[in-house]
Amino acid sequence: MKNKSILIAIAAISAVVAGYFLLQTEEGRIKRQFDKLTEVVGKNPQEGNTATAIKMLSLGNLLCEKVEIEIKGFPENGENSSESLVSLATRGRNVFTSINIKLLDIETEVLSKDTATSRCSVRVNLSSQSYSMDEIRSFKADMKKIDGKWLFAAFREDELLVK
Repeated sequence: MKNKSILIAIAAISAVVAGYFLLQTEEGRIKRQFDKLTEVVGKNPQEGNTATAIKMLSLGNLLCEKVEIEIKGFPENGENSSESLVSLATRGRNVFTSINIKLLDIETEVLSKDTATSRCSVRVNLSSQSYSMDEIRSFKADMKKIDGKWLFAAFREDELLVK
């Protein structure tokens, strides 16, 4: 009787896990990529070099080979390779003691089986010994599905929300 209960419990857990992965929408998969992006770009004051290296490797895995960026205040607007963006992010992270990015809102439109556009708002909090910033930014991100995985292809200022 005990073995039968254990088998039933394992079967139920397996069904829930399989359902979670099989029934997820593309919008949900894209939101997960945004969550990963905010996590790998973020930095806490106690973060060490190993954690930074792992995060920057993860950042490269979230980006297309070429990424178009058109965001006010970004130092490298235009087309960038994923490698140059990871390098820029690594240098930028060294300037700040703390980087906190919180996804406030996201709205995704899947345009085809391998392209999507998302509008999102994020709260960005940066701090260093001599600088501090806390603001809400809105932008659009173009996504491409490559080898079954949604990757970031472009980031642009959200024209609808610019004053």
